Amino acid sequence: MRNKYLRKLGRNVRTIRLERGWTQEKLAEAAGIHPVYISYIEQGSRNPSITKILQIARALGCEATEIFQGLF
Repeated sequence: MRNKYLRKLGRNVRTIRLERGWTQEKLAEAAGIHPVYISYIEQGSRNPSITKILQIARALGCEATEIFQGLF
């Protein structure tokens, strides 16, 4: 069973990405992460390291706190 925190984190990444009109592929390229891994994060099936979260936040031009919004 997927963790509720990972699902929420993934939804947050997806929401921010879609607000920018980006595909998973564009985010992956900008963050230096494989597109399949981005997909897994958005599905809540991977537990990304803080390094990966920071890479994603930097690529999206947001604060990491936005990605963690609503988890606590």
